[in-house]
Amino acid sequence: MLTSVFAAYGILVAFACPSEARPADAGSSQLEFTTDRAVVFKNGYALIVKSARGTADTAGCVYTDRVPDRAILGAFWATAKDRPIRGMRAQWVNADRIDTEPVSAISMSDILRANVGQRLTLGLSPSPGPELVGTVVRLLEIPLDAPKGGPETPPQVKELGTKGGQFAVIETSDAQQHVLPVSYIRTVSGRTLKTQVDRRIARRERRKRLSFDLGQQAAGRPVELVVFYFTEGLRWIPTYRLTGDLQKKGQLYLQSELINELEPLENTEVDLVVGVPTFRFDAVPSPLTLESTLRRSLAQAAPALMGQQTALSNALFTQRRGELRSRRPSPPPIDVPAISEKDSDLFVYRAGRMTLGKGARAAISLWNHDVDFEHIHTVRLSTAQLMGPAPTKQGTTLHQLRLANRSRTPWTTGPVLVLDGWLPRAQSLLTFTAPGARSLLPLTAAVDIRVELEEEEIGRQTKALDWNGRAYAKITKRSRITVNSDKPHPVRLEIDLVTGGRVTEASDQGRITHGDFDPRDWPSGSDTVNTHSEVRFRLSLKPRAQKTLHVTRTYFIR
Repeated sequence: MLTSVFAAYGILVAFACPSEARPADAGSSQLEFTTDRAVVFKNGYALIVKSARGTADTAGCVYTDRVPDRAILGAFWATAKDRPIRGMRAQWVNADRIDTEPVSAISMSDILRANVGQRLTLGLSPSPGPELVGTVVRLLEIPLDAPKGGPETPPQVKELGTKGGQFAVIETSDAQQHVLPVSYIRTVSGRTLKTQVDRRIARRERRKRLSFDLGQQAAGRPVELVVFYFTEGLRWIPTYRLTGDLQKKGQLYLQSELINELEPLENTEVDLVVGVPTFRFDAVPSPLTLESTLRRSLAQAAPALMGQQTALSNALFTQRRGELRSRRPSPPPIDVPAISEKDSDLFVYRAGRMTLGKGARAAISLWNHDVDFEHIHTVRLSTAQLMGPAPTKQGTTLHQLRLANRSRTPWTTGPVLVLDGWLPRAQSLLTFTAPGARSLLPLTAAVDIRVELEEEEIGRQTKALDWNGRAYAKITKRSRITVNSDKPHPVRLEIDLVTGGRVTEASDQGRITHGDFDPRDWPSGSDTVNTHSEVRFRLSLKPRAQKTLHVTRTYFIR
């Protein structure tokens, strides 16, 4: 009854592929996968696409012994051309193999076999007896039960009148070949005499095997399979170079530094992705990798899913629909997402085909663009810097470039080297910049532009506010920002002032914005009765100029 229920819902109840090693005549059903494509992300993960061709065995199955070690949960899939795959099975199987290893030659036949092609001096029986100098051509082994003078017996052996045994074929300097019974040879000498021989040793090993069931109708037919899975071990790092006269225009270059710790890539199509999708189970191996710690890893990655002994049963899932609806939100991506022409959260750079060994590194030039930029100087001040145990008046002025991305490709986050000819001006971090957007690139601290902040109280009103039964006084202060530029040329300056309380007035067309309470405005602590304000000034300073700005704010204290 249970089997009929499963069949009604199309559930596979039997796996046709045998669970043990294939017979010797089924070698064509073993697949050798090649890596066709690698879609590489910056966080060290990649989508690997492999393909293989073979012939299904009498059960309609094919298999491979190259099972990926690092595929993550839920990301291992296989497809077949022209027909569906009924299922996959991963298991351990016992397989025999023949190895060769060098061992000491302990018999005369071993010494002769190790020195085939060498010129030797052979001492013959009886001892002391004659010597024969020549090159060992080959070693013959004729079964003792072979018919005397049979077809497998060389003419030289027939002349010896022996029935079988081991014989050495020696060619002398006059191009004559002599066949000697190995038992007649007493001594061997030579300039390059080898004393080791390769011996074949049969070993049995336990290996992983992945089988694919394509159904009985595929038996004996050609099969084309594609498998793909996410795995770690392959990443790319973007690096930029900005060159030019660095006045208003420059040339921006992007290269990818590819790190391969996964597997050898042979003529593989490589795609580099800007942006990182969320891998919810990136720390959990797929069951098809035959990891023994799967259950414990899944319990750590998804404790709500594995909280009970039977958490993986289908019956339990049907009773936990509410849990599926209240699933926790996925963590945000590591990288700021890009927008491609297909309105995707990811953007792909096509790196083309490449060959890269495991453990190797490669640098790939992706593109270069002309960029427009402007020089600006920025400084951020806070009234909190005037308070606390180490108050300071000065702010740090940064010389930055505001770059405009007028290309059709996004700029992903990465280090950038800024060169003025061959003079390095800076190495900084270029943040993600979408097409049509602009970003700030810090160059260096501008020590010849000094900005200072000072404050004075200009008003106080006691019992100005009653809040939760407490009386607060209203304080009015005026901030003075003094700017001194020693630059011999005009500069553009942007000043941001953040402060606690409510800014009521700003000189020089300062743009005022208000927000909620921010504890960072009050190093010594304050009540949430106070709000937060920010003021931005945009100035054009003449050479060696001085400027004074004013801001008025109010706040409440007990």
